[in-house]
Amino acid sequence: MNILVISGSPRANASSLKVAKYVSWQLTQDANIGTRVLDLSQCHLALWSEGAPIDEQTKELIQEAQGYVFIVPEWHGMVPPAFKNLFYYFNNLFAHKPSYIIGVSSGSGGRYPITELRSSTYKK
Repeated sequence: MNILVISGSPRANASSLKVAKYVSWQLTQDANIGTRVLDLSQCHLALWSEGAPIDEQTKELIQEAQGYVFIVPEWHGMVPPAFKNLFYYFNNLFAHKPSYIIGVSSGSGGRYPITELRSSTYKK
């Protein structure tokens, strides 16, 4: 199975990226699982607007995956806008594939982004 682990922070060298790399390593301990890590800080997605250009490399990674692990940082109790931007562009590519959400926070609000994602990024 091909799993895409997405580090949801737009910051370079974020804690989310460290968690994403660890989760990716853990998953590859099973010989039947291959992983790739998508570092949101390396994506070139403009804030969503009608007709905005799409980052084809990001689209290809998302499209090829058979499942996803989302590593989502908590920013003031919310999902970072840059992370939600992925769903504005590629929501239909995530549809009907298994996914898992992991919240990352230095405080006690790490669960809030998980709730936000579940309610706002439904599958088609």
